[in-house]
Amino acid sequence: MEWRRRLARSALHRLLSSSEYPCTPRTGALQQPEDLIHKQCHSIINHRTSSSSHPPLCRRCHATDAKPGRKRKLPSGDDAIRFRKEGILIDPTQETNRLFAVLSDKKAAASTPATLIENQVVAVLMHLAMHPRKDGGPMASRLIDAVRSTSISVGLTVQMYHLVIECWIKSDVKDAIKPAEHLLRELLNRGKTLLPYDMDGEAIGHVNSSFALVVHTLLRMDGEQSVEKANSLIRRIQSLYNNTKCGLEPNVTALNAILNALCHSNDENSAREAKDLLRKMVNLHEIDTKCDMEPSTTSFAVVIHHLAKLGDIGGARDILQWMIRLHEDGTISAQPDIFCFNSLLDGLGKINSRTAAQEIEDILTEMEHTGGGLRPDRLSYTCCIHAYARLGDAEKSENVLRRMLDA
Repeated sequence: MEWRRRLARSALHRLLSSSEYPCTPRTGALQQPEDLIHKQCHSIINHRTSSSSHPPLCRRCHATDAKPGRKRKLPSGDDAIRFRKEGILIDPTQETNRLFAVLSDKKAAASTPATLIENQVVAVLMHLAMHPRKDGGPMASRLIDAVRSTSISVGLTVQMYHLVIECWIKSDVKDAIKPAEHLLRELLNRGKTLLPYDMDGEAIGHVNSSFALVVHTLLRMDGEQSVEKANSLIRRIQSLYNNTKCGLEPNVTALNAILNALCHSNDENSAREAKDLLRKMVNLHEIDTKCDMEPSTTSFAVVIHHLAKLGDIGGARDILQWMIRLHEDGTISAQPDIFCFNSLLDGLGKINSRTAAQEIEDILTEMEHTGGGLRPDRLSYTCCIHAYARLGDAEKSENVLRRMLDA
């Protein structure tokens, strides 16, 4: 029955090499591992003989695969991940050590298919990214360092870079952004060698998601140095976008990171550049609806918040009204959320004029009576209360407070 086992392994390899890679290009979010385990579990169970002693791959198939009256011991905890050579559930630390041993042993590495090693490396990295742990980043880096130094034809892929960067960003390690930034720069600097050969739709998504992860993390840190590092990464990836030979294209995830960086900048032209980029995203989406550049709610919310913070209430109001019109026309699917409205309300509340306070109350009234499900929250009412309080109008402030308590 050796041919059945070979057929099962072949089916497993085809599944792992298929386009159903569990990391979506748009967001970089990983799917639940149980479904992935179950998919490849079926490909092996369906080819097993009745005398096969291989344990089941997943808990879902355990009930149907176990013999009547016989209980099988399954690994406990969240450390069981996708596969091993014969489909045995494994521990990530144990599997990482086993891969280190295989990659450092020339004889063992030569006798193991390179595709299988690559898939197992990706499986371990995926698990570390799905289940963040303090040593996840260092463990992932050690693993790809072993891949770099191996003598067999196992190469680093874009998805490996993305997963290691995600492991570092999610790990609870001081200065984890430094190795993540270094890995991203290494990936972008290999644009002439790595990217053209690996730039399918998923790989483009992984590069953009890695870029967005690092940039957003840098912008959450205090200090002008972090903002400058983010801008440096933006200039680097924009040069790759402009290089048609590279094959790398921006998507909404990367463009939102660029918008976020522009809105963190103290440059006087940052607001104008952010509005120009937002308009360009809308225009590109109108030209080609299949391109992955449709502005999201976050795209508009970041710009509205930045304009309101700068005191450009007219500009913030125009962007919000433009967003509403685009959604009503069906041009974009994104619609304003409470953060968009609260950013405008907060900016209006700082003007210290009765006209602005009345506009805040009018917006609250409109939100209360619309049937779209977008209702004012406590911050919305607080902006109005503060606006009237600054004017010394205690009666109006009290009336708005009652409306908030009755809502």
